[in-house]
Amino acid sequence: MVIFDTEYICFLPHQRHPPSLSSEEITVIRKNLEARGVKADLDIIKSTWFAIYRQEFLQKSLTKAFDCRKGYWIYSKGVEGEVSFI
Repeated sequence: MVIFDTEYICFLPHQRHPPSLSSEEITVIRKNLEARGVKADLDIIKSTWFAIYRQEFLQKSLTKAFDCRKGYWIYSKGVEGEVSFI
């Protein structure tokens, strides 16, 4: 439950989120969980957020690294023209 609420609020498509949650976001997550009958304290929300943020950051970094690798391969083969994917 905590994971779903933090992902839904904080990882909307095409939106960059800072590494920490604002007090408003924490309040919204806590209220949503209480409405479902789940008690979550600040420590649970923050530790869950840290894990989710780290996973999302690593996934984006890995995708960017693969794109750079592909770009270097294209460059090393001498492909001419504009190639943009990063």
